[in-house]
Amino acid sequence: MTPDGTQQKPRKRGAKSPAKGTSDLDLLRQILVGTNHLEVREVRDRVIDPERRAKDVGEVLARAIVIRSKEDGQLAAAMRPTIEATLSDSVRRNPQAIVDVIFPIIGPAIRKAISQSMASMVGSINRTVESAFTFRGLKWRIQAWRTGKSYGEIALSHNLVYRVEQMFLIHRKSGLLIQQLTNTGEDAEEPEVVSAMLTAIRDFVHDSFDVEEGSGLDTFRVGDLNLLIEQGSGAILAAVVRGIPPPQLRPKLVEAVETIHADYQVPLAGFEGDPSEFAGVEAVLEECLLEQRKEKKERTVSSFLFWTLVFGGIIALISWWVVATTRAAERRDSWNAYLEALRDEPGIVVTWASDSDGALHARGLRDPMAREPITLLEGIELPENEIALTFDPYHASHEPFVLERITKALRPLPTITLTLEDGTLRVAGRAPHRWIEAARRTAPIAVGVETLDLSAVVGDGRLDAIIDLRKAVEAAVWMAPAEADFDAKAAELLGSMKALTSGSEDAGLLARLRVVYAGDGTDTLARRLFDYLKRRGQPVTGAFPASEDAAAEPASIRVVCELRPVPAGGDSDK
Repeated sequence: MTPDGTQQKPRKRGAKSPAKGTSDLDLLRQILVGTNHLEVREVRDRVIDPERRAKDVGEVLARAIVIRSKEDGQLAAAMRPTIEATLSDSVRRNPQAIVDVIFPIIGPAIRKAISQSMASMVGSINRTVESAFTFRGLKWRIQAWRTGKSYGEIALSHNLVYRVEQMFLIHRKSGLLIQQLTNTGEDAEEPEVVSAMLTAIRDFVHDSFDVEEGSGLDTFRVGDLNLLIEQGSGAILAAVVRGIPPPQLRPKLVEAVETIHADYQVPLAGFEGDPSEFAGVEAVLEECLLEQRKEKKERTVSSFLFWTLVFGGIIALISWWVVATTRAAERRDSWNAYLEALRDEPGIVVTWASDSDGALHARGLRDPMAREPITLLEGIELPENEIALTFDPYHASHEPFVLERITKALRPLPTITLTLEDGTLRVAGRAPHRWIEAARRTAPIAVGVETLDLSAVVGDGRLDAIIDLRKAVEAAVWMAPAEADFDAKAAELLGSMKALTSGSEDAGLLARLRVVYAGDGTDTLARRLFDYLKRRGQPVTGAFPASEDAAAEPASIRVVCELRPVPAGGDSDK
């Protein structure tokens, strides 16, 4: 049985051993083919063994890639998907490794970008700070706000006439950048790209339009930037100008191109990308970095006056604010004091008050017997014309007001005393019987009167007669303007008046008569009546116009009787 599992055939007698047969065969092969079979075996082993084959490919792989890359771009196109997939997988699996690799490159690049941005910002600040705090600067800020532009743009547009910001020296034949300078001292971002762009535009113009040989684009504009191009036989000079370039700038560029061609004729003819052959060309380009700003007039006095006015205005505004605030506080305190006075005044109720919109308003209720609200302003510094008061009438339960209303309603004789205390109306003295009955009917329904006390009052019939006589005298119309028979009319009623005066004296009262007239043309007749009664011994005090609450009809003359207690020392007519 063989090692691979097959059954071994029995060997016949007389057969030769394999080792010996093999050796003879190898000996015969060596005699016939020599040592070539060893080389063939070596080649076979190299092809069959993967390790040796990979080692052989690795020895020539780098050289093969270089040779293939020079022939065409198929190798790069074939390797691109694999490289992108490998890089993506590596970033996904271990991003820190990629970060560690590119950190030495990104760090300096970020620092350079930040330094350039900070330098640009500082330059912008330096340009705008000079005019930021002047009247002109304030005017520019208003213009920036109105147009939607930044303050820096407005300030630069007003201060700058023009400025050559960058200069590019480009090799005419190859389009390569020879030298580049900036006016601000900063490095331009990717000047090679700008150079390639200018070359592409030049070629586009030549290919797309029918232009003469040697001619080319000399000017174009992007936004507020103008690009001036001066063509030379070996080089092109391009100037980036902000603002409106002056006419004298073009001859300056022509002179610079001529100087460069005269001094660097040989380097221009054999230029292959090495800018070191153009040492010193920066000085020629720097002469083209021109700039012109608007002349600033000396305005020391105007500036001083401006800031004086500004600070003076600020101080005046603050002073006005302080005074206005103080006055507003004083006005508010005075208004609050006035409202407190209104609330403390009997018969006045404040239900709403406001001091908004510069006006003072108050609403509420007021008893007709209370003081006029406007009279409470005495001692309070508030202008009367700025106060608007609206009070609706009501009957207050204030005892003096209740007692006064009861007194007017009952009209008690001088022999009667009325007092009100805790809602109880007490009546004392001598009173007519009919008056007592009227008091019983009226007092309970009066506001502020809860009970009526008549225990101290005594009825007197003589007083009833006096009340009737007074009503008759006061109800009579003594004279109307149309009546001419004055003496006859006065004599008819003179008896009632005498009865009233004599009856009053018997009851311990003193009657006083007063002539009241109302209407045009009645005053003369009223004085005539007064003289008539005076001559006949009646106690009249004078002739007076009727007041608003007098019970006199228009164009009429009446007599009003007032009863008083007889004084202890007697009485005399006045």
